[in-house]
Amino acid sequence: MGQRILLKIGSSVVTTPQGNPDHESLALIARAIAERKVAGDQFLIVGSGAEEWGRRVAQLDEDFDVDESRIEQRGVLRATLRQQIRTIAGQPLIVRHYADAFARQDLCLIHLLVARQDLAEQSRFDRLRSVVMNLLRLGLVPFFAHNALAIHSEPAFGGEDELACLLATSLQVDRLILMTDVDGIFDGPPSDSNSTPIREILDLEATAIRGLEEFGDGVRAKLEAARLLRGFGIEMQIINGRSLGSLRDALSGSTAVGTRFPARGRKLKLRKSWVALAADSRGSVCVSSFLADSLAAGKPASILLIGVEKADGEFRNRDVVTVVDISDRKLGRGQVRMSIGDLKQYLEHRRVGMDSRPSSTILIHCDEFVPAPTTEIESSRSDG
Repeated sequence: MGQRILLKIGSSVVTTPQGNPDHESLALIARAIAERKVAGDQFLIVGSGAEEWGRRVAQLDEDFDVDESRIEQRGVLRATLRQQIRTIAGQPLIVRHYADAFARQDLCLIHLLVARQDLAEQSRFDRLRSVVMNLLRLGLVPFFAHNALAIHSEPAFGGEDELACLLATSLQVDRLILMTDVDGIFDGPPSDSNSTPIREILDLEATAIRGLEEFGDGVRAKLEAARLLRGFGIEMQIINGRSLGSLRDALSGSTAVGTRFPARGRKLKLRKSWVALAADSRGSVCVSSFLADSLAAGKPASILLIGVEKADGEFRNRDVVTVVDISDRKLGRGQVRMSIGDLKQYLEHRRVGMDSRPSSTILIHCDEFVPAPTTEIESSRSDG
């Protein structure tokens, strides 16, 4: 059986130094995907660079004229409005060139604009997932881009890397490949000519990376994504998408290209894969030290009402919350079976010794709880 693979393709991979579409690179990507689809692999793509293509190809420079008179949100700045317009103008241009390249390989690309809440809200995510799974079943290639119009009406993605990370966990992919313009993660800072690429990282904490503070925010974000994804059973690889044949080599399993982060944990089940990262956390639940130690040790356990110390937020029944211990150490996330109003009433009755008999003694069932990756638990312990 083939793998489900998500490609996050950086704008520099499919754009020439002059800012025009790189048709040769697009053709190589399409050819590599077509070859692996024959072997049974499924592909999803997160594209980037729409704003840049809107600026260059649609000729929307930094200072084109905009009219803000009809904007209800007066806090939207001209620069932000220009950014949205360039992104909206650039998205169909990107999709057109991708679709043309893929069509030459008899591949059909399907463009999906997504907002943060399409993943964060359960009902919206369930609809999105149903559509995507059927597209894959039909042999089509979903191409994701963030919805620029939702940037100020809803919470936004931190960038295409975050979108790719959330899609990877919630859509249960086997591998995430980040295509950039560098050869992976190096063992030293970019300014050091002696730095060489690290081909495989099994333990992020034990791997020596000199001068990490000199790396940009993008590299540090990719390392953090690798920490999370590996713990959830997803392999990640960073490759130089501008290097001829690198994608084909990576898809064939070669470890001689880029930097590979092999999966460490087990793949999550369907509902847990959404709870893990994509769902919005609507509040927090603090548990007793005994229960916290069991959860931190990775022991499967439901969170019973008797083990809850306090709760914060505005969550309803079936919302996702963050579970912490009394020192605010993050233990994981789970779906609650009680609203915060009912939970606080139960906790108050328990405090004053009143008899309280809720319909269930379980607040979060073990099948709906996802432990935080070990490194995240240890990090919050040391921060505290």
